[in-house]
Amino acid sequence: MTRSMKHGEFQEYLETLQRLLRLRRRQREAIAEELRTHLENRFADLIEEGVPAKEAISIALSEFGDAAALAAEF
Repeated sequence: MTRSMKHGEFQEYLETLQRLLRLRRRQREAIAEELRTHLENRFADLIEEGVPAKEAISIALSEFGDAAALAAEF
């Protein structure tokens, strides 16, 4: 799986999260950027552990949970 595909999966998740956040645009963008960093770091850790890329994406996203539930926490 290519890096752009990884970003596509993460981007969809982050866009959903941003739509659900009831915060100012600047705050939504800051939260999304921080979460993107965490997702990509987790993805990199999983790859280093030998997890296949497609599975690493699924694991990273599942560890963050449902976007709606996460947005509610903010």
